[in-house]
Amino acid sequence: MCHPLKVLEDLSLDAVICVGMGARAVQRLNEDGLKAYRTTAETAEEIVRRYREGILEEITVENACVDHHCH
Repeated sequence: MCHPLKVLEDLSLDAVICVGMGARAVQRLNEDGLKAYRTTAETAEEIVRRYREGILEEITVENACVDHHCH
């Protein structure tokens, strides 16, 4: 079985933007040189604007799953 993040290997990515992410996924992305960012924006246009303005919150191993109270 292929690792879920393996599909990202051939893409030229700097970051992943999502609503939330677990600590292990963040750690794996970071190991591959990618950052993860949290957003509550409702449109792709708003997400891109916030990313370019540098106002998205970076998801780290320490703040992953912040609303799930699992760490």
